[in-house]
Amino acid sequence: MWCFIITAISMILNSLLLMMSAAINTINSTDVGDDQFKFPFHPQSNANLTEDEIAFLGTRPGQMLTNRLPQEWSTLCSILRGLECLHAPTKQSVKNALKIVQPVCASCSVNGGNTLRFEDLRQFLQNPTVKNTYAVTIKCHDGGNISLPYPMRADGLKYIHVHNCFIIDSMADYFNDEINLIPDTLLYYAITNSVFYVDSVKFSRMIKNIQYMTKAAKCGPEKDLMIAISRNISFAFSKFVMPTVESMKSEETPVAARTFYRGVSRAAFTCNYTKLIEIDRSIAKNLGSKHDSVLLQNSEFPSLQVFNLSHVLLRELPGKLDDWRLYFPRMKYLDLSHNRISDFKGVLDYGIRSEDHSMGTLDLRYNNITTITLKQLHSLQHHRFVKVDIRNNPFDCNCGMRDFVQFFRHENNLTTDGVVGQYIYLQDLECQRPVTLKGRRIVGLTFNELGCELETTTLLAAPIIILCLIVVILVVFIIIMIKYRKEIVILAFTRLNILLPCQRVEDNAGKNFDAFVSYSQHDSDWVLNTLVPGLERPNGLDPFKLCLHQRDFAVGTAIAENIVNSVEASRHTILVISRKFLESEWCLMEFRTAFHQSLLEKKKHLILVTLEHLAPEELDADLKRCMQTLTYVNINDRLFWDKIIFSLSDKIKIGRDKRFFSNIKRAFLHGYKQNREVNDNDAK
Repeated sequence: MWCFIITAISMILNSLLLMMSAAINTINSTDVGDDQFKFPFHPQSNANLTEDEIAFLGTRPGQMLTNRLPQEWSTLCSILRGLECLHAPTKQSVKNALKIVQPVCASCSVNGGNTLRFEDLRQFLQNPTVKNTYAVTIKCHDGGNISLPYPMRADGLKYIHVHNCFIIDSMADYFNDEINLIPDTLLYYAITNSVFYVDSVKFSRMIKNIQYMTKAAKCGPEKDLMIAISRNISFAFSKFVMPTVESMKSEETPVAARTFYRGVSRAAFTCNYTKLIEIDRSIAKNLGSKHDSVLLQNSEFPSLQVFNLSHVLLRELPGKLDDWRLYFPRMKYLDLSHNRISDFKGVLDYGIRSEDHSMGTLDLRYNNITTITLKQLHSLQHHRFVKVDIRNNPFDCNCGMRDFVQFFRHENNLTTDGVVGQYIYLQDLECQRPVTLKGRRIVGLTFNELGCELETTTLLAAPIIILCLIVVILVVFIIIMIKYRKEIVILAFTRLNILLPCQRVEDNAGKNFDAFVSYSQHDSDWVLNTLVPGLERPNGLDPFKLCLHQRDFAVGTAIAENIVNSVEASRHTILVISRKFLESEWCLMEFRTAFHQSLLEKKKHLILVTLEHLAPEELDADLKRCMQTLTYVNINDRLFWDKIIFSLSDKIKIGRDKRFFSNIKRAFLHGYKQNREVNDNDAK
């Protein structure tokens, strides 16, 4: 993810070179992309020169003044008269400012194999005998190099233009405090069609301390800067391999980029570009999605009028730039053309708060805007100091443009209000897609041509589709209810406290127990440690009262009589069936007594619980017939406790007292937990 590192360097080399001019008129974009520079020479008469100038120049007025340059530059640069070294399209406002100071105008041509060092010029200008200001234009050919430490500060340097060069040592002065002592005199800088070389090893070390960078490095040219151009800039990283670099290239790359950004933002400096009127960052691939936030971090731009961000691959409108004149109070032209922006959202107009009440332009031409929503049209109605230009976009004339067409069929203030009727052009926008409508005015299309008729048919079909889905879901629901009706009734009662209708009502008058438990003495461990605690809550929550022979049989009464009395006094009889149960005569007697009681009461008195799988041939004839006609539950059944509780519950009593169910539920959860613990212990 080298794009993070490239974006980081772009921010510090470009965003920090910001400049302003408070009293300059609106200017046009500067074109410094020409491959060749022309320096016309106009001889002057020696009669207009002083004796010292004649002695310096010799007998030929057009002679090159090489002794006004550093010795190291003398073979690559020459002095031209007046402002003839300036790049031809340089703004007149800059020329006017330079005419006041009359700088020495140097033109340099650097070929492949040669390197021009900015440090030589800096040292030369620090010489007390040098009283002049300087304007320098540097053009490279065939891979010519220039050592250019940022922020390009040299005493008396007013103008520098670098074109088509390979730039090295750009970060050399980031932590050099002595740079802060050099006067900040630059009015204009432009770096175009150039490549910055970055040493990967040095960069990986530098980002760890980036928050300690100097003010000069963070803000760049600041005090007098009027125009800053960084057009068609790219970066080349060294391929020198060492462990720190390899780690930075792989998993640490995002961390390195974040560290770089945070360090820059934490640098305790405020940059105030009071004279900066134009910034050009066009033709770039590495500005990053947070470019606008980094640009405005601790920075003020009170005079900025032109900001060029065209051809920079933006996919959305930057968050800090959609508030017109909020952060740039004198902005006149914001160029975001030739990008990939697909939605211009709601641009808010803060021009009323600005001292400049003239009309400005947000240029969104040649982007990827395919439709215009009603919300966007309503936001445009509030604009008084900005014109959002969305012409020459690939508008797709489908039903999504219906609101746009409908809007202009009625009276609206986009064409009747506005300071200068800046949105009248919207009525002339043309389709680009589909091919059959290409070139047609959008507002002149019918809904049928937009394809809205087909969409209407689709909308009518939508309720039918939804109705069919509802019917299908209802049928599936009914099938599930029928197939699992018993389980649903049980779970609704035990889990949701809902007693579904049509449940059999029992007459429990005269019953002292909820259930008599019949079991073999060999199964007493499971009965007493699992079943009974699960139904009788020893902590006071006692929803069921059970009758146990070792606890509730009357002393001195015959066993057979006790069995009959217990069965008759209980609403149900729970038979815990196992092989030992079948082998016990007393257990079988208890079964037959309960079975007889069930016949007498004509209700489901018996609740059968099986502890293990039993073959039919092992069962007693009457017991086999009961298990074939009555539902029984195995202790391994997932709904074991739900079924037991549902069978034992007094439906009439629960209907009268809802609080009873909370006790049942807690008893169920407690019993289920104990059952799991016992099963786990048995498994061990």
